[in-house]
Amino acid sequence: LQRTAEGYGVMEIPLAGTATPREVAGARGLSELRRGPDGRYFGRTVKDSRIVALDRGPIPDVRIGPYDTWAVGQGGIYVFVVRGAYPPAVWLHGWSGPPRKLREVGGGGDIGIAADGRALFSQYYDEQVDLGLFDLASR
Repeated sequence: LQRTAEGYGVMEIPLAGTATPREVAGARGLSELRRGPDGRYFGRTVKDSRIVALDRGPIPDVRIGPYDTWAVGQGGIYVFVVRGAYPPAVWLHGWSGPPRKLREVGGGGDIGIAADGRALFSQYYDEQVDLGLFDLASR
């Protein structure tokens, strides 16, 4: 994403040759990008926080709140709805059918997709931050 005085635009940089950035046609006005497991790219619009596919293919109608997080998986678009919902919940907007609530959670956080396609999310229970370090050495 490139931010200019005119707003945001998606730029593509070739991996070979001169590596001169060029704007992706039809991809202006996005504030976030995510890559789906099939290589497609999706963005969040600045104007109305709607999720769109950069290839303009059909996707579910998904709008993201200011504190919500989202990720794209094989089953559809996962959204961690934090504000305006009590308790916060993880929703799946599948490629077909209505959205469905996967799970209510105890606090806000981030969402991602594991290699096996499952949704991963973190939870914040209070304003403190705890860090953990795991030693993954074999014995």
